[in-house]
Amino acid sequence: SIPSLDLDIIKLTAQFVAINGRSFLNGLLTRENRNPQFDFLKGHHYLFGYFTSLVEAYGKIVNPPEDVLEKLERDAEDRTD
Repeated sequence: SIPSLDLDIIKLTAQFVAINGRSFLNGLLTRENRNPQFDFLKGHHYLFGYFTSLVEAYGKIVNPPEDVLEKLERDAEDRTD
């Protein structure tokens, strides 16, 4: 089981990486290299896969594919008619 504080850090970090991109992640890796709470940023860590899946999921929300936006706009227009 993952402590709730660690889970919150992973989720919040994933959100920031989804919004700010790879350069943010690289800077964070450099800055927090010796901080064990950020070991999940390292590829060999058992939570790295979970972290990257969160980044991908949050990325789809922050920057949805164009076809998804178009469908949402059409659906919203259909509801107002």
